[in-house]
Amino acid sequence: MLYTFYSLPTVHPDSLLVITINGIGLTLETFYLTIFILYSTRECRLKVFEILFVVVVVVVVVVIIAVLLTAHTYKKRSLIVGILCIIFGMCMYVAPLSVMKLMIQTKSVKYMPFTLSMVSILNSVCWMTYSVLPFDINILVRPGSLVSSTHLTWRGNKTLPRATKSGASLLP
Repeated sequence: MLYTFYSLPTVHPDSLLVITINGIGLTLETFYLTIFILYSTRECRLKVFEILFVVVVVVVVVVIIAVLLTAHTYKKRSLIVGILCIIFGMCMYVAPLSVMKLMIQTKSVKYMPFTLSMVSILNSVCWMTYSVLPFDINILVRPGSLVSSTHLTWRGNKTLPRATKSGASLLP
């Protein structure tokens, strides 16, 4: 959501492709959340609404208002929102690190889906390629590559045990 705000002409001019991609992504996420909310239990619905309220109202709206009122040039707005995008992006990619610890302890990749890592790397490569063309450092520094590349490297390691009798360390 912050990358969509980052790509708006009031923050970062000449970023039509970024706003198009992030706008489509935001629409798909909204569609997915709507389907999830329609078919989830009451407890899950309340939890999702609570998280959405905190994220959307408290964080995003405060950031938008604060940036638009305090930063009066495109350069300052791009810098502030870009740094916040990097910080929140890193927070989003920290969650798989607990799974990485489990992967290292059990020497198994069954806890982290291969397709998730592969798509994350492809996403990072696409954004890196795009960011180098006009050189936008705030898009270049997207944190998903490290986690995904570690998983792919671990998956390619042939010295890991194939199976144990307890089933604790199975490779797919």
